[in-house]
Amino acid sequence: MSLTIDEKKDDYVKVTWPVKLCEFLARCYHSDQFRIDNVNNVIFSMKLELGSSLSNPTLNLSVQKSNSEAAHALIKMMVGNSPTQTVTNDWKRSCYISKSMTVSGQTLSRNLYDNNYGSTHYYYEIPITCEIFWRSKINRNLNNNLYHEVQKFYNSEELSDVTIIVGKVKIPAHKVVLAAHSEVFSKMLQSEMKEAKEGEINIEDLDPEIILEMLHYCYKGETKASQDTEVALQMLEVADIYQIFKLKIICESTLMDNMSTDNVLNIIDAADDHNAEDLRRSAITFIVAHSKKVLASSKFQQLFYRKQDLMFELMCAVGNK
Repeated sequence: MSLTIDEKKDDYVKVTWPVKLCEFLARCYHSDQFRIDNVNNVIFSMKLELGSSLSNPTLNLSVQKSNSEAAHALIKMMVGNSPTQTVTNDWKRSCYISKSMTVSGQTLSRNLYDNNYGSTHYYYEIPITCEIFWRSKINRNLNNNLYHEVQKFYNSEELSDVTIIVGKVKIPAHKVVLAAHSEVFSKMLQSEMKEAKEGEINIEDLDPEIILEMLHYCYKGETKASQDTEVALQMLEVADIYQIFKLKIICESTLMDNMSTDNVLNIIDAADDHNAEDLRRSAITFIVAHSKKVLASSKFQQLFYRKQDLMFELMCAVGNK
């Protein structure tokens, strides 16, 4: 959902997110991404989850960041007319601002009675304002310096102690860099497995260019997946296979922000394959909103016969529209 940048400067940002909730469309909502000036390699977003009560629901609100390094920040939120703030010294991925916050009566926009199913659906319009005061200057600078020093070893044989083999392509790498980003590589390279003993990691059925892009992220903290939807789709698989969580978050966020009627079926297919639950729910919400065009496509017919459980869930959501 779109948001506006109200104020932005060094170590501070203020954004407004006008959320429109409807319990029969989705229970989980994501804002667009935003950044703070001079805070490199960190992307922020908000997540809102709708509680179980439909007539008087509760909300779980969190602010997320793509970098999992512990951070120190002051976060101020205004949810409707309810202010709240959190000071966190150990902000890694998600910082919960409020759990089980009750939606006040004044935020109720309208009700809709469904004659076909004899039920009432509740809609809510809630303006959310978020202010982030970033205080991790020392940690941020150290992190940037470390990335700067590590970059020179990317795709270099200097001090390399492991080789990644993709088809006929051999890529020199460093165990410590791979292990730092990936739980799978970490366990693989610190065990009695063949890869640890021989210093070679064989990867099959993946594009060498995507593996190179994954390594580019590991060494430089940058990736085309933050801007390119096609790259994000391919990188989502690699990030899931090797459990590179920060990269997976970046891929999901990019796909959420660039979802369209042309690519949403590819996105939901990939999300279902690679355990991206938030992305999967967002794709279902999008398809419900654009069902007339999406369901008429040939891609939908192919997906319908290939993934029947997913299609059953999707058709139930469309039927409740």
